[in-house]
Amino acid sequence: MKERCGVIIGDSFYEVKNVSDREDEFEMDPQQLYSLLSKGELRAIVHTHSFSCMPSDKDLQGMRAWKVPWIIVSRECVKTFQASDLGVFEVDVNSLLFKKLHDLAVKLLK
Repeated sequence: MKERCGVIIGDSFYEVKNVSDREDEFEMDPQQLYSLLSKGELRAIVHTHSFSCMPSDKDLQGMRAWKVPWIIVSRECVKTFQASDLGVFEVDVNSLLFKKLHDLAVKLLK
């Protein structure tokens, strides 16, 4: 299954087209992403993994570049990570997602 991705802007979730050629990574369509960023504050980046919710090396690089929480969704888990000057840490996903957004993020797996 190709990874799917999206963003949370304000209190809304938007799926963004994954333009990566690889099944196991994502690259958001830049035009669509920047168009969405004009709608408000970027609160989180969301993407799927096939199995684990642990971030890949590429995810870790992205977390350091985009200083917002990253939500990783798989069939087995939903986890959130955030980069800081001290490293990357797991944060409580429930503090970021209300039920509506959680349900929308899980739909990325379908």
